[in-house]
Amino acid sequence: MTLEALHRVLEDNGARRLDRGRPLWALRKALWPPFGRDEALRERQIAVLDAVRSLPWQVFLNGAPDGAHDPWPRAARDTWLVPPREGGRGLLAGRLEEGSWKLYLAPHALDPVLLPDTFQADPEDIEEFVEGHSVPVLVDAWRDNVEWRIVVEPAAVPGLAAA
Repeated sequence: MTLEALHRVLEDNGARRLDRGRPLWALRKALWPPFGRDEALRERQIAVLDAVRSLPWQVFLNGAPDGAHDPWPRAARDTWLVPPREGGRGLLAGRLEEGSWKLYLAPHALDPVLLPDTFQADPEDIEEFVEGHSVPVLVDAWRDNVEWRIVVEPAAVPGLAAA
């Protein structure tokens, strides 16, 4: 998998760019019908997570519920290194189901205070963050997990060493 291929996976799974000039995507529950959960959303989320997991860098998880990360190695405060064997379906089957988490690829774990809130931060600041910290992919889940903001920034890759 490449970052270009990840763009195709995002498009194929209904994600949309929030700004043509920025690397920020939204993957969310369908707006219609207005009530009820989009049953296809979970399958689309799994496809995106599987694509992200197939990229050749370390994956870190920040903000999962207590006990959701056992027995993963702790990488920083409230941050764990996601084992390579964990695929999208397994991650969403409890660990990430509740939302309010960030999953990112990086050469090392980052201080959680630095991680941007992609639902509120300025897209320019998000882009500056991922480039400055060598984070080519960042997935940020909303509280109830019905919307994700996904940053895919190829300009962040040169600072990375494959895991």
